[in-house]
Amino acid sequence: MTITLVKALKIVRSTFQLVGLIFSILLGSASLFFGERFIEKFDWRFYKNERQEIVDRVLKGEYKENIVHLDYFLPISNGGNDIIIDDYGSGYTILFFIDRGILDHYSAFVYTNNYDKIQEFESKINNDNAEGTNYKLAPNWYRISN
Repeated sequence: MTITLVKALKIVRSTFQLVGLIFSILLGSASLFFGERFIEKFDWRFYKNERQEIVDRVLKGEYKENIVHLDYFLPISNGGNDIIIDDYGSGYTILFFIDRGILDHYSAFVYTNNYDKIQEFESKINNDNAEGTNYKLAPNWYRISN
């Protein structure tokens, strides 16, 4: 690891690259020592305001498609920076992916103001047993794994 770090420092040509390298090392170390859950919580807190702005735009009707590709430099939704918007007529459900998975598996930060979906998510949280993969983050916000 030391040899790799020395090689990486030799090719750093700007302050921007050095900051990126340091950030990558810190983030990698944090995920190694604290685990995946720590990174998810960091992701949730770091992008919470941006995600809420996107939800506000959806509620205003600015997005008409079911799948929207976001043009943000850093990923707001992992796995392609796409979000899924479901309009149920009585409310929206918006998925910001944490992990898109393979086939039909995914985990996501989900916003919903649809009563039926809220009941479904609350039931999923209550039936989660000891796994703890589904939980409420804030009013109308959930972390769901499917």
